[in-house]
Amino acid sequence: MKRFNYDNIVLNDEVIKSFNASTDELREAANFLFVCIFDHYQLKKPDQRFNSLDLEFGNNIVNVRGADEYVSCFTALSQYLENIN
Repeated sequence: MKRFNYDNIVLNDEVIKSFNASTDELREAANFLFVCIFDHYQLKKPDQRFNSLDLEFGNNIVNVRGADEYVSCFTALSQYLENIN
């Protein structure tokens, strides 16, 4: 497995595609990020919603930390998923 810190990569369509992750994995990650950003009271610990988080895509792990990285990652995943549909 490869591990990346979000602040060290540019998460764009090409990079997401190279992860060889299933569409379901990508949707699940995007949905979880959505909840963390916009509906965090659904979380068990809503006060920790922007803590360090490892997202698994295929054989890759991307670590996101903080609100900016959560929003940026959510946006990249959402755009990618919209483009493939």
